[in-house]
Amino acid sequence: MTEAEVVYTSEKYGSDEAGNGTESQPYKTVLHALKVKGLQATIYVDTKEEGAETS
Repeated sequence: MTEAEVVYTSEKYGSDEAGNGTESQPYKTVLHALKVKGLQATIYVDTKEEGAETS
């Protein structure tokens, strides 16, 4: 069993054209991440709402 590749997406900050799936350059959509990295990838989705506070 191989370890799944980790991929990051962010609808607000990501780009399907210029992103590479890293935390600093995420893809925009989960669909694009699946197309590029496949079904075995672990996909993290940035879901922080605008104006939400982090602790």
